[in-house]
Amino acid sequence: MTEPTSSYEGRLIARPDDRVSLSQALLLGLQHVMAMDVYVVPFIIASALALSQADAASMIQSTFLAAGVGTLIQQAAAERHCPVTLELGGKSPQIVFADADLDAAVPAIVNAIVQNAGQTCSAGSRVLIDSLIYEPLLERLGQAFEALRVGPAAMDLDLGPLIRASQQQRVWDFLSDAQVAGIAVVAQGQIVEDAPDSGFYQAPTLLRDVPPEHRLAQEEIFGPVLCAMPFHDEDHAVQLANGTAYGLVAGLWTRDGARQLRLARRLRCGQVFINNYGAGGGVELPFGGVKSSGHGREKGFEALYGFTTLKTVAIRHG
Repeated sequence: MTEPTSSYEGRLIARPDDRVSLSQALLLGLQHVMAMDVYVVPFIIASALALSQADAASMIQSTFLAAGVGTLIQQAAAERHCPVTLELGGKSPQIVFADADLDAAVPAIVNAIVQNAGQTCSAGSRVLIDSLIYEPLLERLGQAFEALRVGPAAMDLDLGPLIRASQQQRVWDFLSDAQVAGIAVVAQGQIVEDAPDSGFYQAPTLLRDVPPEHRLAQEEIFGPVLCAMPFHDEDHAVQLANGTAYGLVAGLWTRDGARQLRLARRLRCGQVFINNYGAGGGVELPFGGVKSSGHGREKGFEALYGFTTLKTVAIRHG
């Protein structure tokens, strides 16, 4: 094999989740496809901490980790002065003002929490609604949730199962806390009768009037649970949106161009989607967060810069 010519050539060390290691093993079989002159990616599987402590590692990028695990990786990497990019999840808000196009907003808000059964770091798990349209929008969202169906992937419904029993139990625990706190359920989807009893299926649930300080509004559930709460003006909306330890993504729904730019500056997060919402956007859009959502960026040229080191060469001529 000839020497690779790409300035971004390197070795990829992966630490897959214990439940998805088979997928990574299959990827190992594709090494011969990627082993080209320009782009060589030897693929190694290692534990997260071993990865951080490896002498050969010159850059660590970790995705979908709990904040505590991210801290451990940073500590281990710090012993070797190794830079780290971390994406650690979120509690992303959708902010809906009274002038929003609700026909466009409703399906996007629903999809942002049911995509992959809510198991995405950028899931829009909070919806902050202008008090002027709070009840009408909750009614529309409730109708959309009631129409959702959950079942096996082969049935191509709105949602599939959660990844494992412990994740299903985690969602149940949050919903149990909601019941104890008297937080009202607006609507739920339905698990189809053909879904096997052994599956980790969870009906998508819309909750209303969730107190901003409650763990439902503060912690990442990683399931199809949407928490609604009203706001009274821009300042209140920003206070609620920024009022968690996370700062990954935000959705902003308003026709007011000046408001769009004002809030985009004030929201403490890595991505702001205005009158749309996506799970990180396209591959060309830098993706990452602030606060407990991590630091550094994935995707786009910003991600590539993280894997390179700037070298200054000064030559005296003459």
